[in-house]
Amino acid sequence: MSHTMKNDALVVALEGKIVSANAGELQDEVDAALKETGAAAITFDAANLEYISSSGLRIVMRVAQRGLKVSVTNASPEVYEVFDMTGLTEIIDVSKRLREISLDGLQQIGAGANGRVYRLNAEQVLK
Repeated sequence: MSHTMKNDALVVALEGKIVSANAGELQDEVDAALKETGAAAITFDAANLEYISSSGLRIVMRVAQRGLKVSVTNASPEVYEVFDMTGLTEIIDVSKRLREISLDGLQQIGAGANGRVYRLNAEQVLK
């Protein structure tokens, strides 16, 4: 875990898998970073998070119960689904990671005044 301050909010970069075996260490690091910075808001950046178990969800909830503004950004579809299934998306702001698509190698199948159309695969096109 690494952390930085951005606009008076603590940004915590989550990585790998958060499971019961490493959740205690993460909780200690988050607590120390909050104490060090005195931040009133925290953003968990999940761009490099592969999996989060109930132990990891408890860490997020404990921080929210302290009265801090809590958000999770850049969640993969799988990580977002865990937050959504547990109902945490109703309590805290959780945003999905944007999908990145390269146009390299894609066939252009149309063009007009407002853009170009590419074939992404047999069933999808991209404008």
